[in-house]
Amino acid sequence: MSQDPVSMLEKYVEAFNAGDFETLVDFYHDDLYLNVSRGTELRGKQSVVDHYTGVRSMSQRTMTIDRAFSSGNQLAAEFVSEFAFLADDENFPSGPVRAGDKLFVHTFVHYELRDGLIWRGRSATFQRRWERAGQPAGDDD
Repeated sequence: MSQDPVSMLEKYVEAFNAGDFETLVDFYHDDLYLNVSRGTELRGKQSVVDHYTGVRSMSQRTMTIDRAFSSGNQLAAEFVSEFAFLADDENFPSGPVRAGDKLFVHTFVHYELRDGLIWRGRSATFQRRWERAGQPAGDDD
């Protein structure tokens, strides 16, 4: 994919939000390494599909780009993600969840590109905000 990295990221987010993993993996280099939520390491395209398929099985996640910029093979972005949980899960990476809970996560991600594709990525969380079903909203971090 030879295009502006920020435009590529916008298309990536469209595929991500649609759950279109077939298109999503086209944005990844074959030698992909991502460090995502709470230090989870994903190596290779299939590990990303497996990870996010699991997340999507219990929640509807929508990701938006707050801001993004690039220079050379570097791409940095701020994302705001909303998770609407469909099922209970005691082992969700951000903590136990119940159906009806919502989680809003503001993250910073630094990507390194190779051959115009996402090759490396490191994520850091700026803020987590929970809306627990039946309880007032509050910050986690």
